[in-house]
Parts: sequence; C-alpha cells; structure tokens
Amino acid sequence: MNKSVGCFIKTLGNILALIILLGVQKSLAQTPSVRETLSFINEKLASNCKIDVRKSIVVSKCFNDEKVLFREDRVICSELAITSIGYEASDSLVFIPCIDDAGKCVEREMFITGNSRPYARISYQLANGEADYIPVMKAFLHLEQLIDNPKYKKSVVFDK
Repeated sequence: MNKSVGCFIKTLGNILALIILLGVQKSLAQTPSVRETLSFINEKLASNCKIDVRKSIVVSKCFNDEKVLFREDRVICSELAITSIGYEASDSLVFIPCIDDAGKCVEREMFITGNSRPYARISYQLANGEADYIPVMKAFLHLEQLIDNPKYKKSVVFDK
C-alpha cells in the first residue's frame, strides 16, 4: 500500500472514531426531568427551604432550626418572570419576581403567626452564595420550560 492511501485510511479512521464518540456523547445527554431539576435546585438552596411542583404550581416550604414548618409559598409558574431572575448578594438570595400583569402572585403563609398574604416575588437563600447563582438560574429557566411546554426537550448542564 502506498503512503498516501495509508494516510487516507488513518485519517478516515480518526474521523470515524470522532463521529462515534460524538454520537455516544449525544445519546448520553438527556433532558433533565422536573424531578431531577428540582433535586438540583434543592441541593443548592439553604438547607431550611425546599421546593416542589404540583401541576403548574411551585410550592416552597421553609423550616426553622427545630425542623418546624414556618413558611409556605405557592405560585403558578407562568405568573413568574423567570427571565428576570436575580441575585441579592447581601443575603445570598436568588429571587424571581412576578410578571407585571400578575401583581403580587406569590401567596405566602406564615405558620408561626398564622398570617397569609401576597408577595411580588419568590426568594430563596443559596447555600453557597453567588457561586450557586448561575447554575440555579439555569435550572429555574429549564424548570419553567418543562412545566409550561410539555414538548420541550433540551440537554442542559446546570453546573457549567
């Protein structure tokens, strides 16, 4: 076999290996489910608050040091301005405001005082502060798509 044919076969082999590698990588990448996304977000929140989704309603529960439920927030996901998610460094809070038309869309119940009133945003303290903001933002954006669009399929890596 001459030198140019051998070089061609070697190059073709490298290209084929690259195609196989990319195909395997793509088949391993999947859209994180609602549960997987919630699990990721909950790992990043301060340990006293956890969120869940019931149909299209985001429910968050916060507990005191004695593990007693003291606050519960409920909001319809479509009433949140997810793309306006923000971060307050002073309190390590990630927050999502209500869309303008929704006004005070978050119903907050305080179990210690027995009060219930509407709020204009949801907010959660992050366990590791600003380092977790971008991954949590990506996860919330993904979660909103999963809830509002049943046909949504996108491979997402939150920590990158």
